[in-house]
Amino acid sequence: MYGLAAIVAPLLVTQVLILFADWRICFFIMSFGVLLLFIYLSLFVETKSKTETIEKKKTEKKPLSWAGWLAATSMSFYVGAEMIISTRIVLFLTREYDFSLSKASYYLTLFFVGLMAGRLLVAVRNWSISSWVLMALSLITSFAFFLMGFYLHPLGFAACGLSMSIFFPTMIAVISKNLNNESDRVIAVGMTGVAVVLIAMHWAFGLISDKWNMTTAMALGPVFLAIAFFSLFSFRKGVSHA
Repeated sequence: MYGLAAIVAPLLVTQVLILFADWRICFFIMSFGVLLLFIYLSLFVETKSKTETIEKKKTEKKPLSWAGWLAATSMSFYVGAEMIISTRIVLFLTREYDFSLSKASYYLTLFFVGLMAGRLLVAVRNWSISSWVLMALSLITSFAFFLMGFYLHPLGFAACGLSMSIFFPTMIAVISKNLNNESDRVIAVGMTGVAVVLIAMHWAFGLISDKWNMTTAMALGPVFLAIAFFSLFSFRKGVSHA
């Protein structure tokens, strides 16, 4: 759904701008959709029972396990790498490759198509391969595609959409299976980590671009993937020894 939304959103924004030619109206209409979602979740989604809430509070008193921290770290840096492509690839291609805006946007669209296709494939098919192997392959191939984008052809960046698509839903499933007593907290910590990583990424990207160049700043992507991989490896070892 994230991949689908990422493809539809720019098309929807473009149509709104064509109709009203005003960014303020565009933002107002987009925020109205978020408000409707908030109302729906508040009124129609069932909350957990009182017993479940008490049990959850008892669990929350325990400190998060080391494996939980590693899983959250891996998830946070993976999202950081994904966001480097989704938020910077158009700017990178227009500046470093002299692409037109429409051509650079085409590569971003390919990235999101791959992201959506891969996640649909994960959702509808049961793989005989271990979830740990799938996640490791996702990070390794994404690292390789990043390098391909730097040194061979920008299509490598677009291919990252397909290779990255496997990681996040598989990680959520692995956390739920292996850390079932603290899975909610691990995911919450992971999403908080995502926010911290994204703030740091935007700051570091701008700083590196100004001091050196945008190609060097884009190298944050492979660095984040490497951190995600080693955190995943340590998470796997921590779960196997538990």
